[in-house]
Amino acid sequence: MNKGVSGSHALRYRVLFLCRLVASQFGALTVPAQAASSPLAADNAPSTAAGPTPCPSGSPRSSAVLPSATPPAAATARPCPGAGPKTIGHVTTVGRSADQADELIFDGDHGTTSLGGPTQRKGVEFSNHSLPRTWLILDADLSTSTARFLNDPTHSGTGVPESLNGVVAVGATVDTSRYAASLRMRYFGPRTLDTQGDAKSPSSTIWSTQLTLKLHRNARLTFDLFNILNANVPDVTYYYNSWLPYDVKNPANAPNPAINPALGANIDGAAGVPDYHFHPAEKRAVRLTYGVRL
Repeated sequence: MNKGVSGSHALRYRVLFLCRLVASQFGALTVPAQAASSPLAADNAPSTAAGPTPCPSGSPRSSAVLPSATPPAAATARPCPGAGPKTIGHVTTVGRSADQADELIFDGDHGTTSLGGPTQRKGVEFSNHSLPRTWLILDADLSTSTARFLNDPTHSGTGVPESLNGVVAVGATVDTSRYAASLRMRYFGPRTLDTQGDAKSPSSTIWSTQLTLKLHRNARLTFDLFNILNANVPDVTYYYNSWLPYDVKNPANAPNPAINPALGANIDGAAGVPDYHFHPAEKRAVRLTYGVRL
């Protein structure tokens, strides 16, 4: 049995470590300890200008203030009920490892998949979420991963074709009572396209935005703009042997019986010319949506 591969499960996923940091803040509105010591006295205490700022009206001690006879400096303030710690952001880091009994390898030329043997993936994920204002949300996520075959019987390399090495997604969202707007960026790093690790796909970066108008309680008008910069990047890239019209016209290829199918080369084997093949990303697109919640 290959190391790290479960005989009874096709995939084993392990979390190597998990770290989470949470940034919090306390509500600024407070009531003095003296006034709060008696709930009835606090609820019925008269309002005076000498006391501290009262709690919000929704608080059980909304009218609690410091009596004018007590100097403000002598009072010990504490948070209002319900105004405890508020999470304003968090950072999460996760290390992971996944062992797969048989990796599915996609053949882009034939559109089929085949079993490629046991693999192992290791990586780290960073998740960041922040609320610097009640109406502003910032988020950023980063993921890195390395994939390798656990054995190499044909000595052709241990790289896993199409394995993604790095992904970044960041965004900013403004959300108010009348509208919501967001700007997002997605980055795909280079991918390994062959087992030797020599062929790499280009990276791609796409920006998108969304604007939503809150017309009334149940109606929304949403405007989406995809690929703002009209980036000419691939969505997916493959690397395999092919025999295309411009390969036929190349004088260096036509007389070669090892790669020219017309001269007996097996197109399902090593025939053809190794090259990059890709599907381009969608060009700039606009979408307008009107939605009503019933």
